Amino acid sequence: MYMRIKFFKLFQISFFLGFLIFSSSVSLAQRFEIIPTVMLSTPGSGTYTVPTSTTLGPDEYVDEIEVKIVIVGGGGGGGRGEGAGGGGGGQVVAFTINASPGDSYAYTVGAGGAGGSATNEAGSNGTPTIFDTQIANPGLGGGGGNAGAGGNSGAATPGSAGASAGGNRRAGGGGSGASDNGTDGTVSASGQPTAIGGNGGPGLFGYGGGGGGAATSSRFQIQGSAVDGGTNGSAGTATNATNGGGGGGGGIGGGNGGDGLVLISETLVILPVEYAYLNASFDEKSRTAHITWATYKEWENAHFDIQRAIDNATTFESIGRVEGVGYSDVSTYYSFTDENLPLFGAMAYYRLMQVDFSGFIAYSKTVGMRIPQVGISKGVWRAYPNPILCEQLRISLLDKSRYDGENIAFRIVHPMLTTQTITVNSENEINEQLAILIPRIPKGLMVVVIQWGQNVEYIKVLKK
Repeated sequence: MYMRIKFFKLFQISFFLGFLIFSSSVSLAQRFEIIPTVMLSTPGSGTYTVPTSTTLGPDEYVDEIEVKIVIVGGGGGGGRGEGAGGGGGGQVVAFTINASPGDSYAYTVGAGGAGGSATNEAGSNGTPTIFDTQIANPGLGGGGGNAGAGGNSGAATPGSAGASAGGNRRAGGGGSGASDNGTDGTVSASGQPTAIGGNGGPGLFGYGGGGGGAATSSRFQIQGSAVDGGTNGSAGTATNATNGGGGGGGGIGGGNGGDGLVLISETLVILPVEYAYLNASFDEKSRTAHITWATYKEWENAHFDIQRAIDNATTFESIGRVEGVGYSDVSTYYSFTDENLPLFGAMAYYRLMQVDFSGFIAYSKTVGMRIPQVGISKGVWRAYPNPILCEQLRISLLDKSRYDGENIAFRIVHPMLTTQTITVNSENEINEQLAILIPRIPKGLMVVVIQWGQNVEYIKVLKK
């Protein structure tokens, strides 16, 4: 399946009323349909199928579906122990896919790691979350015991160190979050026995926060705190994490890491210019391509750029422009003639780039047309005098049986320049144009290329 993946900057994503909102440029000339965000949160594998529009009118079609995805790896479990470390948060990965209705993608939602349950046991690692080819790595489990380190995050940010000292002072390190490290657990070196668990590192967009470290002291202790799905450390059993966060370290049980997530938000782009048809046909006599199309209706349509690609439908260039009517609720018909076709046989592909008054663009479908190769002729035309004398050159038709009144296109190829192709209707018109061109051509050998119908002749001429 061909797809284009684009990673985007953090400021393009924000939360609004608990839903994930992705910013994008909106064209008034296009209609957008936003599919409600889908959240896949149960660990395991499955297939996601892109839905089609539920509001499409009889004359409308979906031009593009932009699927915006956030995947979160499973969080690591917190360790068990008086100074157990918090689990690391799962990695958070955001990307977009340009899709079509009915496209299917395989996914796996990662599971959070179990918190440590046996004496001084470390928490377990989470498992990765996968959507198509994109992977969000899991957070690692926090260390158990009296000075357990926090677990690394799935984004590979390291967990923080724990600490211990006499007087029953124990403090676990905070687990690393998806966007930053946690803090170290600390204990007092002297004076009143104090233990402070390390805080979990922050996640991204509310997901993948690290778990807090557990703290124990005979006098004064503060449990490590956590955000973005991670849970706080605890002298007892730490709370289980959510949203791919790391579980907190716990004196008698670490919290489980939060399960991973897949969040899918879709925007359907519906074109304002609704095409009735787009066709391309080859005219053998004039050796031109005729592009015709019609629209059912238009809204803020400024113009069409006609684009062409030769032999592949990927590298397009603009070859002309046709003005749009702007606003219309009735069918409008357009045409364009491509007069500059290659002489060799090839496939030509055409598409329309529709531009609205605000500068936003949308593309039509692509249509193809076979261009036959011209036959190379000899002796149909004659150039004289040759060599050129007095800045004058004329062309005459020698074999009238091989010319049937077609349009004549010619150009001059010189090592220092090539003229534009000029289309005329007769031998006299060729000579009128040559009278203008020849004085501008440098001395030396040149080639006059004459094309008519499906034929071409190359005539070498010397200018002294």
